[in-house]
Amino acid sequence: MVKKTAQDSIGHGYEKYLPFIFSIFIFILMGNLLGLFPYSFTFTSQLAVVGGFALFCMFVSTVVGLKQQGLAWFRTFFPKGVPVLLAPILIPVEIISFISKPFSLTLRLVLNMFVGHILLKIIAGYVYSLGYFGFIPLMIVCLLIVFELFVAILQAYIFTILTSIYLGQSIHSH
Repeated sequence: MVKKTAQDSIGHGYEKYLPFIFSIFIFILMGNLLGLFPYSFTFTSQLAVVGGFALFCMFVSTVVGLKQQGLAWFRTFFPKGVPVLLAPILIPVEIISFISKPFSLTLRLVLNMFVGHILLKIIAGYVYSLGYFGFIPLMIVCLLIVFELFVAILQAYIFTILTSIYLGQSIHSH
């Protein structure tokens, strides 16, 4: 699955970046799944961890783009064929778009992991406090754990696919 994602997103020469992309997937997936075990901690629900990782991924993407294209990589902010009169508008918009990528990667993952695990903890608290009637929240918790497992895998995949898309955009000219 990760190989196909990298192949589709990066294109020619994806094999060179496959270990990086696969490592991203495994790191995020293990961080997401870790929180499903009792008394453990989901480190992917922390802004500092995921934000630093997203910045690192964008840094790698930028360095690879500069290595592949040289200074022509800066055409990302003002592509060929665009009228020069649009430069004062287009360049700031493209810079803001580029800077916002790590923030969107970070917030998407952190909020999904944080909210899901908080919901699990709240409903699990009712299992004990309701005594014999706690089987209803227990069933809900079991369903939520299955749902959180799905969300953990999906969020790791989304982070991976977006990172590989950003890497592919850096490698290939627009």
